[in-house]
Order: sequence, then structure tokens, then C-alpha cells
Amino acid sequence: MARSPKATDIDADAVRKLADLLEETGLTEIEYTHDDWSLRVSK
Repeated sequence: MARSPKATDIDADAVRKLADLLEETGLTEIEYTHDDWSLRVSK
């Protein structure tokens, strides 16, 4: 079973970059996956 991320595990810089990319592109959702983790940002 996948473990839930703790607040200290979250890469705030990555979240900000994805949020900026949403604004720049007009997308409503974006997901980035690397190795065994994934980050999804949506409006």
C-alpha cells in the first residue's frame, strides 16, 4: 500500500513550478511522475 506524503515530503518548489505552468498554458490539470512518486496539480 502506498504511503501518504507528509508535509515535509512535499517539494513546494515543484508544486509552484507546476502551478505556474498551469497558468502559462491555460491547462486545468497537470501531473508529473518521477521514479516512485507522482505530483498532480489542478485548478
